[in-house]
Amino acid sequence: MLRSTTIRRLTVLAAMGLSSLVASAQVEVTGQVGQWSEQIWTSAKSGDTRELDAMLRELREREATPLAAGIAGDVQRYGLNITKREADRQSRIAEARTELQERLIEANDDPAGFKLGEAMVLAMELVELHGGLLLADDLMADPLMSEAINRADAAARQAESAGEWLKASELFYRLHVLFDIDKRYQTEIDRLSRRLEMVRLYAPEHYWSMRNDRRLEAGESALPPYNATGDSYEEKLAGLDKWVIIQSISIAGTRHVDGQAIRQMISAGIEGVETMVTTSDLAETFTGLQDSMAKQAFLKNLDAIRQQWRQPKDRLDQRDLGRLMDELTELSEQTVGIPKEAVLHEFGNGAMTVLDDYSTIIWPDQVRRFERNTQGEFVGIGVSIQYDELMQIKVATPLEGSPAQRAGVRTDDVIVSVNGDSTTGFTLDQAVDVITGPKNTKVTIGVEREEDGETVGREFTIVRSVIKLGSVKGWKRSGAGEDDWNWFVDPDSGIGYVRLSQFTASTAEDLDLAINEMTRQGLRGLVLDLRFNPGGLLDQAVDVVGEFVPSGVVVTTEDANGALTATEPRQEGLRQARGHPGRGAGQPRLCVGQRDRRRCPAGLRRTRPDRRDRDRPAQLRQGQRPERLAPQHEGSGPAQGHHAVLPPAQRPADPSPPRPDRLGHRARPGCGHVAVAEPGGPHAPA
Repeated sequence: MLRSTTIRRLTVLAAMGLSSLVASAQVEVTGQVGQWSEQIWTSAKSGDTRELDAMLRELREREATPLAAGIAGDVQRYGLNITKREADRQSRIAEARTELQERLIEANDDPAGFKLGEAMVLAMELVELHGGLLLADDLMADPLMSEAINRADAAARQAESAGEWLKASELFYRLHVLFDIDKRYQTEIDRLSRRLEMVRLYAPEHYWSMRNDRRLEAGESALPPYNATGDSYEEKLAGLDKWVIIQSISIAGTRHVDGQAIRQMISAGIEGVETMVTTSDLAETFTGLQDSMAKQAFLKNLDAIRQQWRQPKDRLDQRDLGRLMDELTELSEQTVGIPKEAVLHEFGNGAMTVLDDYSTIIWPDQVRRFERNTQGEFVGIGVSIQYDELMQIKVATPLEGSPAQRAGVRTDDVIVSVNGDSTTGFTLDQAVDVITGPKNTKVTIGVEREEDGETVGREFTIVRSVIKLGSVKGWKRSGAGEDDWNWFVDPDSGIGYVRLSQFTASTAEDLDLAINEMTRQGLRGLVLDLRFNPGGLLDQAVDVVGEFVPSGVVVTTEDANGALTATEPRQEGLRQARGHPGRGAGQPRLCVGQRDRRRCPAGLRRTRPDRRDRDRPAQLRQGQRPERLAPQHEGSGPAQGHHAVLPPAQRPADPSPPRPDRLGHRARPGCGHVAVAEPGGPHAPA
């Protein structure tokens, strides 16, 4: 609640800043108005309170209206709040240091490592309380912080050696967040993430047991009983063959922006297979791993294959890759007996680790989810589901006009079965996988609901259909429909608000319709909220920029050799067909992003069309991913960041020198393998 209130207040304050621009545009003074508007905006952004106060006094003198007085008063109150916030910050720093000392003492009697984990959370808070500006040397120079870091590091390494993957992952992840700039824990995070992903895929019941034991150690309630429905790795990897991996490596090796050689990807792929064989938790599934002699024979021959493929050769082609795939699967068959699909899967995943975090192979069982995230639509019954307080699958809301709503499904219905199979112990992903399916097919869901104080059961047989997911959100809901939004954060000043949750196939068109509606209601300025936007389709991001940039190229793309491969001009068709190309270029707007994570594309930050130095079209920032999909093979294939994405104004004439601005980032990895969804948490469409 505190975080959401803070976000709301910050957004309202941003709207106030836009209101000042709108108010200034109404003052009938000479051409100084534009200069005055620019100065007040610059003063506010730079924190120059003295200059800002002077400009606001000028506003009150020029424009003696309630709006002008209100803006000045709001900014004055904001200044007082900043002073109070600084006092609170200093107080909290002292409290957090005391709490950190206490947790380190308590950690002496906590072999499970929870108190050390809490200590690391406090260390992360202290970094944030210092503005996120503490570097590695600063952390290690502080005796208290240094003690916490060293103890957490030692405990994490000991836990990994003992096969306590969840404990090790929790501690390493928190260490990684502290040192995310120099990435000293990136290798550990990647290795543990791969191990846990393998356990989750190949030994799901054991993975459930690990999570359940960890919750019980923490004093939390037990998970619901494990449910194996749709959780078999054989089903997920069915039909997988070597050509998916061959195609993916070939494309990545020649087109990825980082220019990673195929030989490096092969080495990483072999390491992925080695990680699988050395993950002891998989021995229950792959019983050949219980034979120590067979396991050692596999690892010895695997190392020989690794050395063989490190030998220089003029060029590796697809036949060479095919031969390598055959060598690996035959070696497994002769020793540990791991199915070839599993060997290929881990080789492919391992090979992709030398690329950026967003280049990956979309495996057959992931295609539907991937398409839902990028296309903004899926085939299902049209409900948003989440966990309730008992970790049951609950309907958060049926989508307006969806098959589920027409059938009679209600908010707060608990889904207890799908096609006669119990949902007890389901993850949200499991529930989505069994509820969704091909278009025009039927699915039967059983629900329980409260009626007249009693729990009653109902069954609904529903025909699946295409469900659209909106990525363009307003300030608050005005109705039950997906498009029913109040678009104004400040109706009196004409300040609109739009949040783009991601860039899907319909984002630009939906944004255009939203701006149409706001324009009819007197739009004068716009808050564009891109917080927590993971990215999406590049062409949609370009077209969104087209709402605010009247003409020209938005981004260019280059390959690993620095050669220009494509340009992305703003799309003329949609805007001109509606008669308003780049119509937002002259309006004040504020783009809300996340500090040091995802930022507003520069093309959307541009606020005055006559300022050439601000016309720096959209450069993708850390944490955002441009999706360019390579051709798929039999329902799967690579989704890779093939190119650098550069603003045209920053393209050098000579591409041969080193390129520090080449896109090849690694964002902070999530901790989804450790997190357990809580009631009221994330929703999933189904």
